[in-house]
Amino acid sequence: MYDGLIGSSSQTLELKSLIAQIANTDAPILIRGSSGVGKEVVARCIHQSSDRAAAGEFVAVNCAAIPSDLLESELFGHVKGAFSGAISDYKGRFRQAHGGTLFLDEIGDMPEQLQVKLLRVIQDGRVRPLGADKEIQTDSRIISATHLDMEEAIKVGSFREDLFFRLNVVPLFVADLRERQEEIADLFQFFANKYASSHPPISLCPYSSALIMTYDWPGNVRELENFCQRLSIFYPGQKIDVRSISQQFIPPGMRSIISDVAAIGSGSVLPGLESIGLNAAAYDSAASQSETDSLHAHQDYDRWIGIGLEDLDVSEGLRQSMTEIEKRLISSALQLVNYNVSECSRLLKVNRTTLIDKINRYKIL
Repeated sequence: MYDGLIGSSSQTLELKSLIAQIANTDAPILIRGSSGVGKEVVARCIHQSSDRAAAGEFVAVNCAAIPSDLLESELFGHVKGAFSGAISDYKGRFRQAHGGTLFLDEIGDMPEQLQVKLLRVIQDGRVRPLGADKEIQTDSRIISATHLDMEEAIKVGSFREDLFFRLNVVPLFVADLRERQEEIADLFQFFANKYASSHPPISLCPYSSALIMTYDWPGNVRELENFCQRLSIFYPGQKIDVRSISQQFIPPGMRSIISDVAAIGSGSVLPGLESIGLNAAAYDSAASQSETDSLHAHQDYDRWIGIGLEDLDVSEGLRQSMTEIEKRLISSALQLVNYNVSECSRLLKVNRTTLIDKINRYKIL
């Protein structure tokens, strides 16, 4: 029922619960979320969970990918001779989805002149193909999706408010992957199995497993899938250490994390840090920290920055005490950002090079 909707985070479990409640209604649904989070996957799950899966097709249209002068014909169809090149009748996506579900992706990019016509179709359930002299009744469930701020689009006049209200009867939101970090490992395994082909699925060494948990995946699930497919193509069936593969196959942001870890390890390194510049156990600990713990840490910002002054020995003197305070502060900040040095430098508002120097000097890792 939930093919492709992988994960057990609180956000995904809530989404699955909502899908179960709304699947067999005909109410229009608007799915919102950043690009690449899996909005079409959610739409397909809704269709597959409904009675419409047996009665009709799931038909998807990307409103941003089709030129505006062709989109009307694509949606509503046309009759032979309606325009130059119309050599035969075309049903259009609404009629193709009769009995099933029509998914309007990137609805926020729909040309303004078509928004009025779409509003009428949603209101009346009838479409008029281009060149036709009569309307045709249709029965398709409308699910739309967008990554845009629709309220802002309405404010600037690029999207009709009345159409928004028609589409947004049931609002759903899909969270960014970085907000459901505990799902990354399961998603990677899912994609590894998907792209295994004739070889066993690829796998990751402990360092690489920790790394994909640390990276924030700005391209969301789509970026993770592309990464896994790329590795499956070039390293089929292998256990992969990202430090030993071509850098062009690694996302730029992930390369910077590897660089940070290597920089930390360039000074005096504790036993076991020679190869990665960071204790694997510490990295695994950071990687396995749940999203709940992460949010809790952010909510308790004052607590982590509180450094336990009562524990300091006043006899140590001001300089030594301040050193200990600085050491504790850096250590706490590193834990908060899952040992991402670049993020830590931004959090503490200190130059990255200076921070690396202090990490090495204090032997924090």
